[in-house]
Amino acid sequence: MDAEHARGETPRSGGVDDPDDGWFPESVAASYDAPGRANAPEAVLGVVQLLEGLADGGPVLEFAVGTGRIAGPLARRGLAVSGIELSRAMAARLAAKPGGAQVNVTIGDMAKTRVAGEFSLVYLVDNTICNVLTQDAQVEVFCNAAAHLVPGGHFLIEVGVPDLRRLPPGQDTVPFALEPGHDATSGYVGLDRYDVATQAFSSNHLTVSSDGQGRWRTIPFRYVWPSELDLMARIAGMTLCHRFGDWDRSGFTPTSTKHVSIWEKRWGVGVLSRSGGEGVVEVEIALFQRDDRGKQHLARCQHAGRLTKRNLGIASRQLLRLLGRHVGGGSDPDA
Repeated sequence: MDAEHARGETPRSGGVDDPDDGWFPESVAASYDAPGRANAPEAVLGVVQLLEGLADGGPVLEFAVGTGRIAGPLARRGLAVSGIELSRAMAARLAAKPGGAQVNVTIGDMAKTRVAGEFSLVYLVDNTICNVLTQDAQVEVFCNAAAHLVPGGHFLIEVGVPDLRRLPPGQDTVPFALEPGHDATSGYVGLDRYDVATQAFSSNHLTVSSDGQGRWRTIPFRYVWPSELDLMARIAGMTLCHRFGDWDRSGFTPTSTKHVSIWEKRWGVGVLSRSGGEGVVEVEIALFQRDDRGKQHLARCQHAGRLTKRNLGIASRQLLRLLGRHVGGGSDPDA
């Protein structure tokens, strides 16, 4: 994966770093919005246009919102935009950007943090799923996205295809950048190092300044395959509806170096009604599903009785059986 999209670029200036900001402290945030590459206006426009179309006017949530490269322009187009960001140093830069003041940012881990409300679109760009270092935690990201979505809502991820085909036997490192500096004694080299047994890899950055001083920085990642992401989505109750080779909606092919994948939440659970006297609960729980033509269907289960652990357990088991039949493709979910 190249430095253009990997969230973990080498810092270009100093700063006081807070350990709670993880791999994106002040020294990284200070230069994260450097002109060009993914920050170029034409690059941002393509991203924003696709996301705006998916949102269809509804509220959107960005995981790892960062400095607001995408969230700000979306908010300027009139969408209600929220974001989750682990690094305070990154999030602190958002409000100063056009549209940034309209973005509601929550500081936290995108795998666990909940934001109030429901969203038509949740998205995660710039390879940031790879900043999540275990498969279990990556599954948690999908589950958290699904928990924020309305039925029929979409979860989008932009991520590179692992560069393993470039590795000859016995080699574990692939260069992705070689950039000369301002003179013959300065420059930048970027290398990705892969562990094919664990799917761990690191993005390694060597920067040499004109005075001969060098800085080495290593960022850990976990690479993930498209089919693996599809299985994570299924675990979270979502199904693949689109996979593009880039933001221009070009096709995903065997030679693609990245993909923009979109999954749809096909079902959701909600309490339709609740009544009863003191200590008694009557609940009707509905399962919403969208079919391939976009129509919503309802499947329901009801439970009434005294509010006890046993009765709550009965209602929970009814709902689980309903979910199992409906999501697993079984027979009549109303049975």
